[in-house]
Amino acid sequence: IVGRFSDMDAGGRLVVVAEAELTGAGRAARLVEWLWAITRLRGGAEKGVARGGGRWGEILAGAGFTVTVHAVAQPGSRVTVVVGERVS
Repeated sequence: IVGRFSDMDAGGRLVVVAEAELTGAGRAARLVEWLWAITRLRGGAEKGVARGGGRWGEILAGAGFTVTVHAVAQPGSRVTVVVGERVS
């Protein structure tokens, strides 16, 4: 990322949809929850993203971005968006 965005102007933004979650009770949500359960992939990753951007936050901060994390809720779903704003 450092090399790819080193020429970005100050104030430029890079937006990453770091994770998404179905929160409804329908068939699709149940299927996705079942898939998470059998693959055992759900765990600490999403907690880190919600707090400080997780690995994306580390990468962006290391490349000179100011990082903010936004939880965006919609009916039946929620996404976590990591926004890196170029400082210099």
